[in-house]
Order: sequence, then structure tokens, then C-alpha cells
Amino acid sequence: MARAIRSKKSTVANSVETFRLVSNMPEPTRDLNPRAMEHFKAIVTSREAGSFSAIDLVIATNAALTLDAIDAQWDDINENGWKVFSERGTPVTNPAADQLAKLGSSLRAYVDKLGMSASQRGLSGGPQASRNVADRKAREVIEKAKADDLLT
Repeated sequence: MARAIRSKKSTVANSVETFRLVSNMPEPTRDLNPRAMEHFKAIVTSREAGSFSAIDLVIATNAALTLDAIDAQWDDINENGWKVFSERGTPVTNPAADQLAKLGSSLRAYVDKLGMSASQRGLSGGPQASRNVADRKAREVIEKAKADDLLT
């Protein structure tokens, strides 16, 4: 299979395109609660802006929901501990621990499907590092402008 040729981000036109892509946050494919939405934002900003296909957004949404469910299981464990008492009064492992393991497996599958690591995507090394810097700088500028009410 031929490898896709990517444009250089150092050109003016591509810098403008990077700012456009970074400023337009992709939307999840389902309604998310605030905690899941934070996870979704973390997922979509961990890859190069504009690299998400429609199916990637479905997977990213599901990954965000899974992370939210993992958080809920951790909340249960933190509140009730790793051991709880059964109806008979004997200590047993908190069922949240089993759910945590299952959710962790699901999350790993979603991350693999999204190809979140640079090595999975064949994007490691110097060229990708400079592309990531360009995205990060664009996000920083946009966030600063939002904080200063320069963008609506």
C-alpha cells in the first residue's frame, strides 16, 4: 500500500489550515455528560487536528464514555474500598474492581483502534514532532485568545 504524502505544516497556507482545524473541535457522536466530554476533548486533542474520520469520532465517543465509567468505578472503590461485605457479612472483593478490569480492556481496544500511539501510526520521529508542536502552539494561541475574549 502506498504511503500517504502529508503536507508540510511550515507553509503559511498549512499554518492557517492548522489553526482552522484546531479551532474547530470535533463533536462527539452522542450526548456526553461533562466528565465524559472532558475525556472526549482529551482524546481528540491527543492526535493531530483534522485526523479523525467519522468512525474515529464514534470510537472516540465510546472511549470517552468508557473513561467516564472507569471514573465511576474508581469513585465506588475510593468510597467503599477494595473489599465490601456480602449479604452474609463476609468480606468480598468490591464488584467495581471486576468492572474496572473489564472497562480497562475495552479502553485498550478503543485506543488501539484509534491508533493513539505514534508508533502505531508510523508517525514517530522528528517530522511528526514538529507537526505536534505546530498543533500545540495553535491550540495555545486559540486558548489564550479565548481567555482574553478575543474569540467568540
